[in-house]
Formats: sequence, C-alpha cells, structure tokens
Amino acid sequence: MFGVHGAGRRRGAAAVGKLKPYEYLTALRSGSTTLASRGEILGTQDIGGVPEDVTAARWKKFRAGQA
Repeated sequence: MFGVHGAGRRRGAAAVGKLKPYEYLTALRSGSTTLASRGEILGTQDIGGVPEDVTAARWKKFRAGQA
C-alpha cells in the first residue's frame, strides 16, 4: 500500500493554553512516488500530527489521479 515517512514533523510554540499556530509535514512514499503534504492548525494544544484517516484519504485521492 504506502509507507509513512517522517511521521508528522511538528512546529509550535512551547507555551501551554495560549492560541498558537502548529504546522505538520507528512510525506508518503510508494515505490518511486512521494506525496508530501502540509497541515496547519491554530489551537491551544498540539494535536500530534495529521490524523491518519486524513493522510489515507489524500493518498487515495492522489492514486485516483485527482490530486
């Protein structure tokens, strides 16, 4: 199917409880094809990365030729 590399690199401020931006980078690779996507969220806590169902849906859409 596909492999997830880089499991979501996170950047965000260290203060807890304050509204701040978080940025996530996810790279998927299958054979010679790599699909990289970036996600941003403005929140009070780190969500831990792009949810796996979102990543899987993007890959499915890419493989179908709609990306």
